[in-house]
Amino acid sequence: MNEPAQKMEIPSDDVLTYASMDLTKTMEIFEKYGVRILSPEEVAEPMPEFPLAKH
Repeated sequence: MNEPAQKMEIPSDDVLTYASMDLTKTMEIFEKYGVRILSPEEVAEPMPEFPLAKH
């Protein structure tokens, strides 16, 4: 996940990517240390210059 792409193609199903990996352990660590991911709306309020995506 943290290596530069070797080619401009979508990886095969047998390659672990951020879209296919199990983030259970990551979330456990986040919870342990109080890390919380902010939504775009939560970021936009204190940072009006943040480019809030229009859905």
